[in-house]
Amino acid sequence: MAILWAIIIFGLIVLVHEFGHFLLAKRNNITVEEFAIGMGPKIVSKKIGETVYSLRIFPLGGFCQMLGEDGESDSEKAFGNKTVWQRMKVIVAGAGMNFLLAFIIFFCLSVFGGTEIPRVKKVLIDSPVYKAGILSGDYIYKINGQKINIVQDLNFYLSDLKKSEEKINLSVKRGNKLLNFNIDLPKEKNKNYILGFEKDYLTGILSNFNGYKKINVFEAFYNAFFLIVFYIRLAFVGLFRLIFFKLSIRDMAGPIGIVKIIGDVYNGAVKQRIIYIIAEMANFMAILSANIGIFNLLPLPALDGGRLFFLLIEAVRHKKINQEKEGLIHFIGFVVLIIFAVIIAVSDILKIV
Repeated sequence: MAILWAIIIFGLIVLVHEFGHFLLAKRNNITVEEFAIGMGPKIVSKKIGETVYSLRIFPLGGFCQMLGEDGESDSEKAFGNKTVWQRMKVIVAGAGMNFLLAFIIFFCLSVFGGTEIPRVKKVLIDSPVYKAGILSGDYIYKINGQKINIVQDLNFYLSDLKKSEEKINLSVKRGNKLLNFNIDLPKEKNKNYILGFEKDYLTGILSNFNGYKKINVFEAFYNAFFLIVFYIRLAFVGLFRLIFFKLSIRDMAGPIGIVKIIGDVYNGAVKQRIIYIIAEMANFMAILSANIGIFNLLPLPALDGGRLFFLLIEAVRHKKINQEKEGLIHFIGFVVLIIFAVIIAVSDILKIV
C-alpha cells in the first residue's frame, strides 16, 4: 500500500507542477510539444492539437517540453522568443502550483477536520506556565521574540530548545493586553518537552467536540497560509543547517526514504477510519508539495530556480545569454543532481536495512 500511495502522491504533485508550466505556456502562446507524467519509455501517448500527452513507465517526475526551450527556433511561439517576463512566469508557475496545491489541501483539512491553535485551553497545576502566571485563554504570541502564528511554530521552537537553556520568554495576548512572562525550565528537557498546558482546538465542520469552537473560513485560510510559510521557513532552516554541517546526509530523505515515511504514516493510520487515512496522506502530500516547490526554486542549474536565475541575469543585462553555454551549465547541474540523488538513495537504503 505504501508504494501505491507513493505513486498517487508523487503523481499528483508532478501533475500539478507540470500543469503550472503547461497552463502559463499556453496563456503566453508558447507551443507545448509534449506534456508527460513519469519518465522513461512511453506507456501510452496521444497527440491533441500541437501537444503530445504521454504517460511514461517510471512514476517519478515528468516534464512539459516547450518549443525552443533548449535550442534556437524561428517560431514566434517558441519559448526562447518570448519576453523575459513571459518566460519567468512560465518557469515560476510550476512551483506556484505546488504551493497552491499545498494551500488547498491545508485549507480543506482545516475546514473539515479542524486544527490545534496556540491558545491555552487548560493550565496544568504546578507546571512551569502555572507558576509563571499563564491563564486559560491566553494566546501564545511570541516565544523568545519569535512570532507564533500557528501551533506548528510553537512546537518547533519548543523542540529546538537547547538543554542548557534555563528560561524562555513567553509573550501572550490576554484580551487587549500583551503580557510577557519569563518561564523557568526544568533541568531535564528533551525535544518533546511541554510547558504544562493543553492547547486549544478549533473543530472542523465534520467534527463536533463539546467545549470547542468551530473553525470559520477566515481561520482556516489563516491556518493554511501560515502552514505554507512554516514549511518554507523549515526547509530553509534545514538547508542552512546542512550547509553548515549541523545536519548530515542521513537526516535527508530521497524518493526511497519518502516511500518509507509514507508507509509509516499509513501504518500509523490504518487502524482508523478510511477518512482519517486519506486525511493523513493528504497532509503529507501538502507538506511534500510545498517542499518540492521550494526545492525547484533554488538557484541551482537544471532546476527551475536555475533557469529563473539566468533569466534575471538576462533582464539586468538586457541581452540573452548564449544558449549553448547555459545548456552546458544545466547539463552539468543535472549530472551533479543525479549523483546527489544516488547518494541520498544509498543513504535511504542503509537506514531501512
